[in-house]
Amino acid sequence: MFSALFCGALLLIVLAPGQAAEGDDALSTESVDIPERGEVIGYVLRVEEREFRFIPPAKWSVKYDPVKKTATLVPPDLGAGLSFTIAARPDGSGGDLKPEQLRDLILTRYPESQITAEFKCYLAGKDGLAFDFEQVVEKETKAAFRVAFVPFDGGVIEFELKTTGSKLSAYHHAFGNLLNSFHVEPLRAD
Repeated sequence: MFSALFCGALLLIVLAPGQAAEGDDALSTESVDIPERGEVIGYVLRVEEREFRFIPPAKWSVKYDPVKKTATLVPPDLGAGLSFTIAARPDGSGGDLKPEQLRDLILTRYPESQITAEFKCYLAGKDGLAFDFEQVVEKETKAAFRVAFVPFDGGVIEFELKTTGSKLSAYHHAFGNLLNSFHVEPLRAD
């Protein structure tokens, strides 16, 4: 039941690869040449005087909500959802990531969840902190999450992978590749 509801909800927010939301000029695509793969579609997200460049997993759909400053990526099988949110800081700093505060944030956002792992992650030369956790959503169905917080000059990027408990490890590679593809740069004049 959870899986059907989860997939249905994701289906409502998905756009075809290479499309941006109508009227949304903050997200665009570009060709990126990768020697091992050839030419692939990359995305450029312009937010808060920065460009966030990334390559989504192959065939995943991408949508950006400028109000929430959140991009959502969904695989063709709709078996998971991966999002990231850009949180700019008024003082322009990336801030210190305090593990206890991040744990509290997760447990407040997802009551009755259980953190199963905590580890470092990396993005664009910055150290971040990631957590795996589970939450029972129906009698015997667990939702599984991987959340990563990575500071950048000017704020924090929060990544979140959601799927069913049995599928989390199947998406670790896609999550890691997304983080590895990320580059944060000052806004370029076009």
